[in-house]
Amino acid sequence: MAGIQLSNLRKQFGTVEVIRGVDIDIRDGEFVVFVGPSGCGKSTLLRLIAGLEDITSGEIRIDGRVVNDLEPKERGIAMVFQSYAIFPHMTVRENIAFGLTIRRENRKAVEQKVAEAARMLQMENLLDRRPSQLSGGQRQRVAIGRAIVRDPSVFLFDEPLSNLDAALRMSTRQEIAALHSQLKTTMIYVTHDQVEAMTLADKIVVLRDGEVMQAGEPMHLYHQPANLFVAGFLGAPSMNFISVTVAAVDASTVRISAPAIDGFAVEKSGHGFTAGQQATLGIRPQQLRLAPKGTGPLNGRVVLTERLGSETIVDVRLNSSDIIVAALPEDTILHPGDAVSLGFDRAHAHLFEETL
Repeated sequence: MAGIQLSNLRKQFGTVEVIRGVDIDIRDGEFVVFVGPSGCGKSTLLRLIAGLEDITSGEIRIDGRVVNDLEPKERGIAMVFQSYAIFPHMTVRENIAFGLTIRRENRKAVEQKVAEAARMLQMENLLDRRPSQLSGGQRQRVAIGRAIVRDPSVFLFDEPLSNLDAALRMSTRQEIAALHSQLKTTMIYVTHDQVEAMTLADKIVVLRDGEVMQAGEPMHLYHQPANLFVAGFLGAPSMNFISVTVAAVDASTVRISAPAIDGFAVEKSGHGFTAGQQATLGIRPQQLRLAPKGTGPLNGRVVLTERLGSETIVDVRLNSSDIIVAALPEDTILHPGDAVSLGFDRAHAHLFEETL
């Protein structure tokens, strides 16, 4: 296993800076997910760690060793790409063994490693098939198997599930999680899917425009987002945001006002807020609940309902014209045009100094 430290890492393509002073510390055996929208720099960051791109400045350490100038093969890593990159003319057995074969490793040792990887990935009965005879999920497992047999210090995954359908993404995600539990090897996983990030990671690193917005344990980021971007990116449906004005501040609460919620207090330390400033109230859809008509702080009319089986998603246009989304119990029956009142636990509300 190996820890990884990125120190003030920067990458420029010409005059365009795509990685801007990234500092990340990854512990031995940790499963870290880089997540963010397309173009945020997460795949570029992974390629810098792999040695597939040269850094502009900064330092990369793997297992305490500076690897800035080392070739990819010297860094003790194995990478699994979005495209399976397996050879169509080879069997599964030959594909998994390919990296060891070209290094002329002992044939018996190669056979043992291939057999062990196939056992881990539940592919023993597929070893003599060719890629054309496999499903998308099975092909991705072949690519993962080829990485396993190299016995790397670090696994790098670059959006490995993007080409799979929803059912295969779920099952393959579970297999990767089980694999990490077995191998205890440091893994870095890139995705734009916040569900993959939340379910797989020991630590999530949220990126935007080449910068780290926040890093930490998944539920810490979910419950204590550092800014509007992280709050809106993690969680499904996304957090609701309402523009508000700070009316008054004391030691433990901030009283806010807005057209739909005059005089409402949020239980948050008043540090950093001053009366009269503009701010943003954030409420997760799962925190909203129906209240007797006219009694909740949020009142409006239903615009749309989506019954998903386990819950009912309701879009509500508030009297202030803001539209918010509520995730209500599965047996909730509402129709477009119905008047509703919504309440929430103020202790679970978020108040950001940033404005929309």
